[in-house]
Amino acid sequence: FGHAGEDAMAELLGSFRHNEQSVRVVEYLEREGRGLNLAEQVRDGILKHSKLRDSVAAEGWGIAHTLEGQIVKLADSIAYLAHDIDDALRAGVIDQEQIPTEYIEAFGTTTGERIETLVSDIVDYNWRVALGQGESWRAAVGNGQVLGLSPSTLELMNGLREFMFKNVYTESAAKADVPKTKFVIRALFEHFCRHEDQLPAEFRANPRDEPAERRVADYIAGMTDRFALKTFTNIYVPQQWARFD
Repeated sequence: FGHAGEDAMAELLGSFRHNEQSVRVVEYLEREGRGLNLAEQVRDGILKHSKLRDSVAAEGWGIAHTLEGQIVKLADSIAYLAHDIDDALRAGVIDQEQIPTEYIEAFGTTTGERIETLVSDIVDYNWRVALGQGESWRAAVGNGQVLGLSPSTLELMNGLREFMFKNVYTESAAKADVPKTKFVIRALFEHFCRHEDQLPAEFRANPRDEPAERRVADYIAGMTDRFALKTFTNIYVPQQWARFD
C-alpha cells in the first residue's frame, strides 16, 4: 500500500521506514536469520536509496558512498514519478490537461518519454561534468553526492513532484483509501499478535527472541497489496460473502 502502508506500520510500531526494513531483510531475515552476507556498499545503497519530499536531490538517510548507490537513488525517483503519473491518468485521478505545459514540453506525454528524457539528462550532464573536472571529479567519488540531474532538469522534476504531491498523493480522491489501508493493516497486525501460531514458521522462529510485534511486522511488511487483502478477507469476511466478490 505504498506510503500509506508505511505510515500505518509506523503508527503501530512507533517507527518504521521501508528502506530500514529492506536492510533488516537482507541482514537478518533472509536465510533463516543468517542474512545474505552482502557487501557494506550494497547495504549502504539499499538504506540510502530513499529521499525526502522536498527534492529529488535531498539526502534523506545520507549520501550513498558508491556511484551505483547514487544511480539507484536517482533511478528510484525517476521510476516512481514516471509510473505514478501514468497510473494517475489511467485511474482518472488527474487528466492530461491538468499537467502544466512546461512539464509536458520538458518530459513528454508517455512513461517511456519521461524516463528516456530523465535518463539521457543524467548521462549527458554527468559525462560533461566528469570530463570538465577530471581528476577532481574522480577524487570526489565516495566523499559526497557526485551524480545528479542537470540544474534545469532538477528544478523541473522537483516542480513535477510537487504537482503530484498536491494533486495525487495528498489532495486527491486516492487519499480516501488511506484510512481503509490503515484499517486493514491494523486488523492484520492485531490478529497475528493475538494468534502467533498462525504466522508462517519462518516468522515464528526468531533467534533474537524479539517480541511478537516485531515478527508480525516483518510478516506484514513482506505482503503484496493483493495478498494482504486476501489474508484480511480470509480472516474477517464470512466465506459465503467472500464468494460474491
